[in-house]
Amino acid sequence: MSGNQSLPGYLCQEEAPVNVADGTLALTASPAPVTVTEEDVSYEIRSSYAPVPTTLVGLNPAELQVLAWLRAHQHLIADAEQRFRVDRRAIAGAIAWEMLENVIRDPKTKLSVGEGKVHTYYGNRRAPVKTAWSLIRLKLPIGDAGVDTSAKEVEEYGYLPPQSFENRVAILSTTQGAITYIAAIMAAIADLAAQHGFDDVRSNPVILANVYQGRTLRTWDAALKAKVPGSSFGGGNPMDIWVAAHIAFLEDGVGRPKLPESGSPALYMSVMPASSGPAPTASKTVTVAHNSSLSAIALAEYGSLDLWPLIYDLNKARIGPNPNLVSAGTTLSIAPLASYSAAQLAWARSQAPSWRHYR
Repeated sequence: MSGNQSLPGYLCQEEAPVNVADGTLALTASPAPVTVTEEDVSYEIRSSYAPVPTTLVGLNPAELQVLAWLRAHQHLIADAEQRFRVDRRAIAGAIAWEMLENVIRDPKTKLSVGEGKVHTYYGNRRAPVKTAWSLIRLKLPIGDAGVDTSAKEVEEYGYLPPQSFENRVAILSTTQGAITYIAAIMAAIADLAAQHGFDDVRSNPVILANVYQGRTLRTWDAALKAKVPGSSFGGGNPMDIWVAAHIAFLEDGVGRPKLPESGSPALYMSVMPASSGPAPTASKTVTVAHNSSLSAIALAEYGSLDLWPLIYDLNKARIGPNPNLVSAGTTLSIAPLASYSAAQLAWARSQAPSWRHYR
């Protein structure tokens, strides 16, 4: 998912990614020392952060900036860990590596957006024809331009609600949206490994980072089918090597993992408990755009994908029995976020994964 946005450069999700363990690494003379400043951080950090206290020694200004970013967004990464049952250090590692090691100050394209540089459309220097066709799709109304990216695949595999290309780019451009997609992709990576009879890797940040950088979900699935059942996994690409060497840095930023025992979502959306507070009153309306979704509207209105059940609960009569099927042009009532109690917000978040059980 990571990727230099002006080919070539680090490109992930390739069929044959560069791997330091497969003999493709060129040995070169050590470069001359360079001065590292806090500006030596990739564009997606979005802001400049005040230094945070740390017991780690020897951090350069860029690393101090990324550490401060991790501290500021620790709660979002911890929430994603709980929701998708994947090690928070893997999520943080993918983001931190992209900020520090794949530095892009002025992106020329939207090949990837947001923290973790999740790919929005296909780009692979080893497949120029397929890459060119992907670029053409961006300009023509011939379907979703995100074909063959893990961002689209993770929707197709049922981990996140399906989005139009435009909505997906908009969601990934937000910090919470990027973290959500990264965690969902890593959950799919772990689940595919388990489905093929391999060891559970959801608490292995090195392997999660390796696959996140090196493959799409479908190429990962194909690799697992070709792999000897029961054999072990090994790392070896730039992201996972960095993650393995910086576990202490990542834990200082987001804490140690606290994986839940079960991540099974509610089968179907339950009724909001009456005891959780009075029914909110709508204060505005929105008109559903073509290819929009309740989660995209919830992100725009409430700043969270997971609060879509609030909108659905208030508009069931207009939407119907399936929250995934919202007709363009439908007028939806929106209640202010402040009108919901803490219990109602907690209920919405608990119900958020239930969308996948509607057909």
